[in-house]
Amino acid sequence: MTPSDKRNRWIKIGAITLGAAALLVTTLSMLTADLPIPRPTGPHAVGFAEMVVLDPSRTFQNLPARPISLDIWYPASSVQGFQAEPYSSKALNAEIAKSLGLPPFLGAITPSYSFRDAPALEGKHPVIIFNHGFGSFTRQNFSNFQELASQGHLVISIGHPGDSLMARMPDGKAILLDKQNPAYLGVTAQQKDLQNFLSNNARLLEQQRKASDFRAYQQISQDMAHIAPFEQLSGQIDAWIEDTAFVVQSLSHPTGILTHADPQNIVLMGHSLGGLVAQHFAQYPLAGIRGIINLDAPFVQRSATWTDLQLPTLNLLSTQYTFKGHNIAVAGTLDPLLKHSSAGSYVVEIPGTAHYNFSDMNYLQALRFTPMLGKIQGLKMERHLNQAVLAFLQRLQQPETLGQPLLKNPEIKESFFSARRTND
Repeated sequence: MTPSDKRNRWIKIGAITLGAAALLVTTLSMLTADLPIPRPTGPHAVGFAEMVVLDPSRTFQNLPARPISLDIWYPASSVQGFQAEPYSSKALNAEIAKSLGLPPFLGAITPSYSFRDAPALEGKHPVIIFNHGFGSFTRQNFSNFQELASQGHLVISIGHPGDSLMARMPDGKAILLDKQNPAYLGVTAQQKDLQNFLSNNARLLEQQRKASDFRAYQQISQDMAHIAPFEQLSGQIDAWIEDTAFVVQSLSHPTGILTHADPQNIVLMGHSLGGLVAQHFAQYPLAGIRGIINLDAPFVQRSATWTDLQLPTLNLLSTQYTFKGHNIAVAGTLDPLLKHSSAGSYVVEIPGTAHYNFSDMNYLQALRFTPMLGKIQGLKMERHLNQAVLAFLQRLQQPETLGQPLLKNPEIKESFFSARRTND
């Protein structure tokens, strides 16, 4: 396997929203090869660009406006003469290594199938806006993003200043994860009592699965908002919701590459904490948002007042996520919620998946020896993830097909919950 076939081994996605903090095993990482990232299958070449948009309604440090970093993948008209963007960078590798206590030179710089600043394909393209997990970074689902762009979508991954492992100032200077932030300190303090931390999450997830009626489900979901890490991260969730809303609204008066974004054709996607952010907009949609994709986030009811889910959702959920004897897989925990949605929703539960199979950590072979990844083979998982997401996006473009199966795979549990028609 050539260096260009390998992925950066040192990707780490930070504090995990469902509880357990697990470190990479250094020796295993050095001795096992990563899977090759597959070439995108769509008809379009893929461009890559970076931007920073400024929200003047909020400040950040000594800036009068909050800088929101955007990494953007898009269908390109041509990539000839443009440089392939690496999956990671020296600066990002250094931060990943620092967070793990590893030498920074161990990270590889591997070219992707996306080309920096290549000219965009003419026209307006459907938009996917992505939020990563807490403490993670904009490139955490790079392989998925370039596949979506090759199929004609413009993908925007949001970097949150101080909360992402690495974001950017308007001048390009890095904004690093603020490990002195009270929220970050609160989560890490809770994780020191790991058994209690895991037990609370596992207990409430199981109660959600077994809720006797919807009122009981609501109460359990409200209780979840008051345990770690959701209580400690409440301020971050609010800030990320505001960041996402600002990006959505920015598409109505775009600049640069965003002039190719269709502001009336937006889907929000998120993993982990980012999935909670996406779920918020299912209850409180903004103009132009057509659907929600949730990658393995539980449902946490943060408001005492119930509001129906009003947009179609796709929920891809872990089935094999056990840590220190506690089952913290999300499978089965959304069914009572989606039975009471005002819009149709899919649940896809892929056997052998843990929390990080829904990110590019899925490619890191060494993590098969940790609870962070399930038993599913990396390339197989990538195919299932891309197929489910692309099929859901197609259903949204053709609403009359909503409810038709996405994968038609007997190995995968797939459910569709029709829109609720009564107040039962």
